[in-house]
Amino acid sequence: MKRWILGLLTLAMMTLPGPDTEAGTPDNGTLTETVTVLNYTAGPFLVSNPTGVNGDPPVCLPETCDDYTLTVNLPANYQASNPDERVVIQIAWANANTDFDVYVLENGQEKTDAATSNNPEVIVLPAESAVYTIRVVAFAVAGDTFNGTITLGTPTSAGTGVGLYEVSNDVFTCNTHLTGQEGIFSHDGDAEPGVKFTPDGVAWVGSNAGLGAGIGLWRISDICAQDFTFLGSPDAGAGGGDVDIVVATEPNINGFYNIYTSSLTLANVTSSVSMDGGATFIPTVVSDVTPINDRQWNAAYGAGTVYLSYRSLNTGNELFVVRSDANGLPGTFVGPFLVYADVVVDAALATQLGNMVCDRRPGANTPVASGPNGEGNVYHGFVLQGNKVYVAVSKDFGVTWSSKLVFEGPLTDAYDHNFTWVAVDDAGNVYTCFSDGNDCFYAVSQDQGDTWSQ
Repeated sequence: MKRWILGLLTLAMMTLPGPDTEAGTPDNGTLTETVTVLNYTAGPFLVSNPTGVNGDPPVCLPETCDDYTLTVNLPANYQASNPDERVVIQIAWANANTDFDVYVLENGQEKTDAATSNNPEVIVLPAESAVYTIRVVAFAVAGDTFNGTITLGTPTSAGTGVGLYEVSNDVFTCNTHLTGQEGIFSHDGDAEPGVKFTPDGVAWVGSNAGLGAGIGLWRISDICAQDFTFLGSPDAGAGGGDVDIVVATEPNINGFYNIYTSSLTLANVTSSVSMDGGATFIPTVVSDVTPINDRQWNAAYGAGTVYLSYRSLNTGNELFVVRSDANGLPGTFVGPFLVYADVVVDAALATQLGNMVCDRRPGANTPVASGPNGEGNVYHGFVLQGNKVYVAVSKDFGVTWSSKLVFEGPLTDAYDHNFTWVAVDDAGNVYTCFSDGNDCFYAVSQDQGDTWSQ
């Protein structure tokens, strides 16, 4: 069982006890502008460190840890002058059945760690002056030695570490409180908003007032986001639970970009569409044939194709998608199609949904198959059993799906905080972002989800 630091409170209040070590050779070093590589080794380690449980730092029992003092001595402006450079710590070993974990401490407090099953373990730190303790823990050993390499330069491999934060030149406008009244319900205090932009630069903000009060929708078209128009409740007040909003990327025959919304309505989902720039909405109050569901998402392709996904509770732990190729109008949805049935075969398995997106580039054979480079592909994120991040891929407009494993962490990890998030750029690269409740991570696929970066 890996030892991962999951709580900020633990980081703030606990220090790691000092080790009884197999002393490294040497046991300290200094990185400078001219000394850019340090090497050291430690071992052999005969005893594995069995301590540490989920959320706890390791306790260094005799002969199970090694400490190395790293001093980084650089000019104050070094990082700004060398923006691509970092301090890279790499711990490697020869035996494939061995496992070392690495923790970096500053002033006695843990700063970051690489406590995975990777070999080598890699940690990346800002290229800034500091004094660190590199603590290597013998997680599973049998007379093994490790080699440490510390470099100042451009990282050549992925690793865990500390983010480098820079002051931005972006300027944000003052906050604007979006308000609106729909019948007897006020949307002045709506929650959980979402925003999408049509290609003409108009922002569409949807939010919810709670079940039975409906969702609110606003249009914002000025460049400073100060002026807004309240468009009422697209769901005619029937919904008000979780809200999602998506927009078409091509105009319809009247020159408008379709605006699609969806919201939970007790045991079902209410979806809606506007084909006249938000002036009117046509709702479908019962939008799925398997009621009793949770957390719906939307995606759109072209001028008139829209997807709706939802997890159904009365049919077991299943994720469904329905699709309309006729602007999402009532009676035009086909499906439902199962999404993650290829990996979720037990209804008792814990799952958490991520969002759904389309590769919106033109070129698909609508609505039969995606284009040769993934144009029209549909992607849906989800987490399985807490520690496995997936993105499901459909290349035939949502009819069949293949679940692709992005990342699998230790059983003690949980990446369902709360949704994973998927996006596709204009070149067809697919991204997903997820969190363990402490740090955020992302991975990218350049081959339509088949393989993923670290």
